[in-house]
Amino acid sequence: MVNPCRRGYYRNMNIIAADSTHLPQWARLRISLWAWDTVEDHQEEAEELYLSGNPDRTAFVALDDDQVVVGFAEA
Repeated sequence: MVNPCRRGYYRNMNIIAADSTHLPQWARLRISLWAWDTVEDHQEEAEELYLSGNPDRTAFVALDDDQVVVGFAEA
């Protein structure tokens, strides 16, 4: 297995504003940090906090060459 953290693994990475199409992959990344909730809980929370139009909250996702979510930032 290739280590995705190895330098040069991702040729291109795009950082974009998160949207509802990213929720399933984004939630799976969130659960790796906060494992006490379910993937469904993370999807609901991310949608409520970051995709509901609240101007005080935002989220970004990092997409690899295959448009897979490989990282996120929430504020």
